[in-house]
Amino acid sequence: MREDLIDRHHVAEVDVDVQQVDLVHDLAALADRLAWDDHAEAVGRVAAGGVDAVAGADAGHDQGVDAEGGEDLVEVGTLEGGGVLLGEELLGRPPLEAQLIDLADEIAYNTADLDDGMEARLLTLESLRAELPLFEEFFKPVERRYPAVLPKLQFNEALKAILNHLVTDLMQHSLGEVERHGIASVDQVRDYPSRLIAFSPTVKPHSRLLREYLYKNLYDHPALAPEKEHGVRMIGELFDFYMNDPERLPKGYAEQARESPRHRVVCDYIAGMTDHYLLRQQRGKPGAAGKN
Repeated sequence: MREDLIDRHHVAEVDVDVQQVDLVHDLAALADRLAWDDHAEAVGRVAAGGVDAVAGADAGHDQGVDAEGGEDLVEVGTLEGGGVLLGEELLGRPPLEAQLIDLADEIAYNTADLDDGMEARLLTLESLRAELPLFEEFFKPVERRYPAVLPKLQFNEALKAILNHLVTDLMQHSLGEVERHGIASVDQVRDYPSRLIAFSPTVKPHSRLLREYLYKNLYDHPALAPEKEHGVRMIGELFDFYMNDPERLPKGYAEQARESPRHRVVCDYIAGMTDHYLLRQQRGKPGAAGKN
């Protein structure tokens, strides 16, 4: 979600002050894998998944996806490891670095969103401890060791421990899988029946629970609903703009739109936008911002 979306929410007072909406938890999962047949389905997918249903990265002019690269760098929702996505059935698994980006992003976003949610007072220690066994596992030792410390500082220490635990597990399990299966080439990675970069079977359920918790308690929080709807509306308007005038896309995308399904190219372009870039597009004429 990023701190922009939930910067200063005081839900205890039912006084929600949204300084800026984060329209995209980086929208990269819309690209490269979903080819929509029409505008209604495209916008519907975004609305159904929510603004935080996807993850991506910043690069260049705030674009996080290189549509020409053709790699499945991201996925819808979450992929704790070992799964196979739609495009991978035909194209094979992504390279190891792309698989790693998926889960590294997931760890970074999930832990950052827990912190954002606590800062915004949308999450509570009580709910974290009751609903997330992984959080309770790391919070208890902190509480015992620092009983007089402020709860927020105890939370910070527990969150750092969780971050370290997830990263360490991902590294150790993934390296073990690569070695155990004798993977020594990109072709072997692509041909392997599932992704090699993954959490261990012990940690994987905790990663899924964390994601589910964030959707239930943060991303779908009533305090965020108006901004979420606003974000979906803005994405739909931008989609319409480029569908009606694809020549206003940056040169590379405009060329692709002449030869490939237009809706897919437009989705690829929008999918790589960060919230700030999309907002800049909306504040002025979208085509002008795209012609850099």
